[in-house]
Amino acid sequence: MSNYTPLPISSLAAYGTAFQPLATAVQTAVSGAGGSGIYYVNTAGKTMFQMKGTNNFIGSLQTSTGMVGGGQEQMTPLACDPTMLFMAAALANIDKKLNAIQDMQKEKADLKGNLNFLFDVFNNYKYNWNNEMYKNSNHIKVLDIRQEAEKNCFLL
Repeated sequence: MSNYTPLPISSLAAYGTAFQPLATAVQTAVSGAGGSGIYYVNTAGKTMFQMKGTNNFIGSLQTSTGMVGGGQEQMTPLACDPTMLFMAAALANIDKKLNAIQDMQKEKADLKGNLNFLFDVFNNYKYNWNNEMYKNSNHIKVLDIRQEAEKNCFLL
């Protein structure tokens, strides 16, 4: 399970194509099956007749002796287009990678902001060395930045 990417239902709307199989399933349930499409064939363990010289199958099943009369296969329409499902999975993967990049950019921005603040405190200390309010407020902020930096070091 750790190798799989969870796909929250709340994010499906963003992928658009992920709902196409559901719409197809509802349409099949309402209007009935039949016609062209992708089907699952249940042969109950028997073999279907194949047209000679082609890859096409005929709807009859063979008996154990290879004769006609083994019954009819049961075809159940697949309620989804596999292409759309793969497209939705690809979009989910791209979205996950973009989120990771966005998170990394936010972390870099936070680090840069903290670094700029520390650099500013360092540069302005020479002008405020005797200002108790400046020293106390910046000391607290520097300790917060230090704590956050140490926490982030342990997450790596």
